[in-house]
Amino acid sequence: YDLNITRKALLQSKQWFYENDVSAVIVNGDIGINDSSLLGIFDVLGKWKIPVFVIMGNNESTKSFHRAFAIKSRMYPNLFNLDVIRHVVFEQAQFFSLPGYYNPQLLHAEDGCVYDDEDIEEFENIIQLSDSNIPSVIVSHGPPQGYHPQAIDYVPEVGNVGDRQINTLITKFQFPFGIFAHISEAGGKATDLNGLIMYEENKDLSSFY
Repeated sequence: YDLNITRKALLQSKQWFYENDVSAVIVNGDIGINDSSLLGIFDVLGKWKIPVFVIMGNNESTKSFHRAFAIKSRMYPNLFNLDVIRHVVFEQAQFFSLPGYYNPQLLHAEDGCVYDDEDIEEFENIIQLSDSNIPSVIVSHGPPQGYHPQAIDYVPEVGNVGDRQINTLITKFQFPFGIFAHISEAGGKATDLNGLIMYEENKDLSSFY
């Protein structure tokens, strides 16, 4: 993990966000590996002039993540913790967060964040209490399970490694959108749930609403 490379990438991203009038940003897990790196990244994100929502992935220590966030969020009011704030509502869409990762064997810290059946049940309860008329977005570090090499959970020589539970949530609550990370090989692509259809960049997807 190279903090300087991450900082440089974030600065480049910030410039693009400003130029394109982005309203808010979600930083979807694997933000840092210890207190020092997390403090450094939160310090960079806190200086942005837009709301930034952060969530744990499978790399972070739970104690380190929340300790660093507690320090920097007091300095920067634009930082929001999606591990704690599970439902965020904007005029155009609402976001539901499922923090952590489903497979404890892939956590990189002894006190990493893994979600279980109780967390899934709590997540469903939050959705059921929301306004179903607002387009919904599910946010989680790990992707749903795909069934094709171009799916966002596909790892070469390994296969599709996503979480089937997320597929169930997407189908059950008819999420039109999802924001996922974890698999670097996905390359920021957008596909349908199964990974069979890949959507072109800048293509109008208003029909999803």
